Amino acid sequence: MNAIEHAWSFLTEARKIPSFATSDDRLKSGEWMIASIGGTNRDADLITECNHEVVVDSMLAIDPDGAAHDWINCSHWGVGWVKHLIVDPTNEAILKAVGEIGCALESYPILDESKYSEMEMQVHDDGACAECCSHCEIEKEQAGCHGDGSLGHQHTREACAARLREFVPESPERDALIAELRGEMSDDASEEDDAVDMLNEACGYRSIAWGWQDGDFGLWRI
Repeated sequence: MNAIEHAWSFLTEARKIPSFATSDDRLKSGEWMIASIGGTNRDADLITECNHEVVVDSMLAIDPDGAAHDWINCSHWGVGWVKHLIVDPTNEAILKAVGEIGCALESYPILDESKYSEMEMQVHDDGACAECCSHCEIEKEQAGCHGDGSLGHQHTREACAARLREFVPESPERDALIAELRGEMSDDASEEDDAVDMLNEACGYRSIAWGWQDGDFGLWRI
């Protein structure tokens, strides 16, 4: 089966979708069809968003004027809204692209690994990582966090200092502890414990500990 023949397995007439309503004349007439590839929604994960952008670019490369493809937004009770790719199935180039993309997704869930990695890094840098963020896992390994979640002896001093500024009001004691975190601590776990004890004593906090939270290492309220 070639790509054009396979494309039909990824296309559906709007009237055949249960509880689906549209005012789009192209869909109502049955001349255009809804594709099951490339869509996204309000709660989409990063892979879905990545694949959506790849499909958007692919369709524009073939049909820059949008004469044979379009995107429609629909409300949805569960995820707020969804965006569907709709196509003119009489356009052979579009039909072939739908078939090729659909086949690719059946073999592997990510259409462009390089783009996905770039998007994941951006989300990571913005502090909005998913639990499975590979960059967080790499940083944990580099910082010496064991697989069971316990801390190794290494630590990120600047991250700890940043958390200290966030949690503790400005004071000479806080600044002195930041300086110690940056310059004098070794990789000995007991010194990490000593630093937390110093923080509690100097600043009155009783609920701060070293650890990982939301992909970041440092001092956290627990």
